[in-house]
Amino acid sequence: MIKSGMLPQDLPELILPDDIQDQIFTIINAKYPQGDPQGDQLWNQLTAELPKVDKLLRSYRDYLEDTYGMWAYISAPFVKAIADYVGTLRS
Repeated sequence: MIKSGMLPQDLPELILPDDIQDQIFTIINAKYPQGDPQGDQLWNQLTAELPKVDKLLRSYRDYLEDTYGMWAYISAPFVKAIADYVGTLRS
């Protein structure tokens, strides 16, 4: 996008919700009956990965810096807000 003269949109909030385990439980519970080994296996698999996912989300900024040399994430909405603010100063 940047190479074509466009700025990216804002990133979504990169954090797991506090109730992520409840959400996973609800989805699995709706699909599998209580005590089903497949549901238990899926629960164990998904919840075991949560710390890894959390770490990846929290270190995304470091990833952008290390991989792309990107020290700031300048989005189109951010630039527009600055332009609008500067425009009001000139009025």
